[in-house]
Amino acid sequence: MSKREKIIVAVMIVTLLLGGYALLYPRSSENQAASQPSAAAPALDYANQLISKLDDEGDLSKARYAIQLAEKKWVKDPFADNDLLLSDSPAAGSNPQPAEGIGAPVELSYTGYVAVGTMRLAIINKMEYKIGDRIEQTAFYVRRIKANQVEIGRQDTEDRVVLKLMEQDAIAGN
Repeated sequence: MSKREKIIVAVMIVTLLLGGYALLYPRSSENQAASQPSAAAPALDYANQLISKLDDEGDLSKARYAIQLAEKKWVKDPFADNDLLLSDSPAAGSNPQPAEGIGAPVELSYTGYVAVGTMRLAIINKMEYKIGDRIEQTAFYVRRIKANQVEIGRQDTEDRVVLKLMEQDAIAGN
């Protein structure tokens, strides 16, 4: 063994011996009892002050009220940058393409394409879908994704619908 290895082994042995001693021969209980109250007293006082402040200012009731509001059904999407309600249809300027020929017409708009490594995502009606994903609120699923178009269809038929990529000014309503 080299000198370095001998030093490391010696330090490990000393550490094990000290750990075993501390485990087998703990400090006397009267020393522990005397030291704990003095160390814990400031922390307990601080915690009690915080609790009394929360109760006095009514912050706790405000927080509960905010949580109750968050649990209710949202009327407006808080993360959207527009003023549409969740029940509103897409803007008139967006000109979505109806997906016809496979059943009832459904308005779908292919507005974007994202490629991350080997995975491709199509943005249809402001939602991201990968190949094989079912499009929400429809019976369609994504069959093929290309940069300029998306091919969708149903599981039970071979019919296909191609959605072309919408131009950026058509999306913005210009």
